[in-house]
Amino acid sequence: MVHKTDFKALFKEAGVETITDIWGRKHPVDRLCMILTESQFKGYKWLKQYNISWQTYVSICRFFEHTIYITNISKTEAEDTTELMITLAEYYTANKEPDSDWVIMPRTNISAYLGSASYMEMYESRIPEGFMEKKPEMGGVSAVRINL
Repeated sequence: MVHKTDFKALFKEAGVETITDIWGRKHPVDRLCMILTESQFKGYKWLKQYNISWQTYVSICRFFEHTIYITNISKTEAEDTTELMITLAEYYTANKEPDSDWVIMPRTNISAYLGSASYMEMYESRIPEGFMEKKPEMGGVSAVRINL
């Protein structure tokens, strides 16, 4: 179970600017979206058992066009574009490599992440201009840059 808390404010108050993940990588607190414990991330024991790094795991997911998403929060309809924009920004942030502003966004992955195969098609035209840049789509895959 994940509970929403303003951990950024807590870390700021304590003077903490970076945290170290379970693989020993440091991350700036202001760039984090979520912090999970080992027991909350069900794949941790498996990755550790087979000595697979997080970077390798994410690369494999991208290669096979799999996605990582949180269950029991997806909806079939958005109340407004704010919800869609927040979800897209979360996907973008979770999948952005440090050396690029562009994220590869396979339509099947983003649709699964959003909770419906038609969700993106229904609401993409409602996203305000300037929020997201998109390179031309090829085979259901496009690269996007979100202006956060």
